[in-house]
Amino acid sequence: MSLGTTPPLVSICVVTYNHAGFIEDCLERLARQITTFPYEVIVGVDPSTDGTADIVDAVAARHPGRFRVMHHSERLGAFGNFRHTHHAARGEFVAHMDGDDIAYPEKLQQQVTALLNDKAASLCGHVVDLIALDNSSLSAQFPTQAEPQQRLFLDDALTKGSLFVHSSFMYRRQFASHLFGSSPEVIDYFFLIGFLIHGHAINLSQPLGAYRITAGGLTLALGQRKRVALFMDAYEDLLTRKIGPKDLILATAMADCSKLLFSDRELRARFLRMVFAAKRLPNPFRVLAIRRAKRLHGKVLQQAFQAS
Repeated sequence: MSLGTTPPLVSICVVTYNHAGFIEDCLERLARQITTFPYEVIVGVDPSTDGTADIVDAVAARHPGRFRVMHHSERLGAFGNFRHTHHAARGEFVAHMDGDDIAYPEKLQQQVTALLNDKAASLCGHVVDLIALDNSSLSAQFPTQAEPQQRLFLDDALTKGSLFVHSSFMYRRQFASHLFGSSPEVIDYFFLIGFLIHGHAINLSQPLGAYRITAGGLTLALGQRKRVALFMDAYEDLLTRKIGPKDLILATAMADCSKLLFSDRELRARFLRMVFAAKRLPNPFRVLAIRRAKRLHGKVLQQAFQAS
């Protein structure tokens, strides 16, 4: 539905950098969404070297009133562009799209309908088809074995990890304050956790888009040490705020933050403080922490847990 002078119900935030081979298809598909409500497409364009900015402008010119294009004079980077673009959203619901991914025609309608019918949900994700750089199908989907209208909770994310790909998220903007905090980085996993604190997620089993497999997402763009340090910061914040199941959060934190611990003195010290706190874990959660740590880091971490 055309936006015109009507405030948008949905804002779609697209971040792009050097996506000349993909951005036109991405934006044209968003412009042709089949909806019964007004929506806007906000495109954050980091200075590119392959003509991406010109392609974005050409698509926007073909669809007057549909796009809001923000050209950055300096490169903000993946995280900065993400935050800047999402901060500009005006809709009650906000969807995210990377500039090299694809939305199927009824993506927005299906997700908005699901959220309107479930007031307790803070966000909605969906299954995506996985595609290669050349657009060929990889004959796979993520997440797998999804159930129609399945509800997913904070415990699910802490136990299973990331539940959706970034380009399948649609969230209620009223719960987005954690995206604009003091840290300049938004880790994919804690993007999800921040919303699950406020309500459950809806997992639509119908594929409503295609996700392009590349060398790595936003989280992998960080160095390994920085990534683990940010994970620790986020987990410690959850524990300090006493939000969610503390025992499960601690057990998950101990496993997820283990990858660099024995090669970095500062991170190792922070982790060992978690180990000592684990002495207070009820047995089922202690067993979970040991099992996950053993899978990730073998005997070294298992011994650290047992020594606690």
